Amino acid sequence: MGLFSKSPEEKKLKELTGGFLLTERYLHTLESYGVSRNMGYFIQNTVKQEIKRSRLGVDDIEPRLIFLIKQFATISCEELSGETKVNPTTHEERTLKFLINQTHNLEKCPRCESKYLKNDSYCHNCGHEF
Repeated sequence: MGLFSKSPEEKKLKELTGGFLLTERYLHTLESYGVSRNMGYFIQNTVKQEIKRSRLGVDDIEPRLIFLIKQFATISCEELSGETKVNPTTHEERTLKFLINQTHNLEKCPRCESKYLKNDSYCHNCGHEF
């Protein structure tokens, strides 16, 4: 093996996203979800780091890319530009935003009609326990 040989996972990532120049398919996917090119590079780098830490196999790369793109699609431009006080940088916050924006994960409180996630044990508005 050479000094700069790539693993099968890294080759798959490059095939799906490109290198410094992103592939047209990847750019089209980003655009269809409303995710910027800069965020596309960030997603690409995130997956690359997960590959280096041996967390992803070849078959896991494409689903992970789509998952991350969908997560970033739920973060509005105002939040990313810092115009709001929400800091979307933590994984937990991005995951929560993703879940909240999926309507099949939401229920309405029988007492106050506010929305909550299906796995919540109480209403965060009125305190009603489920």
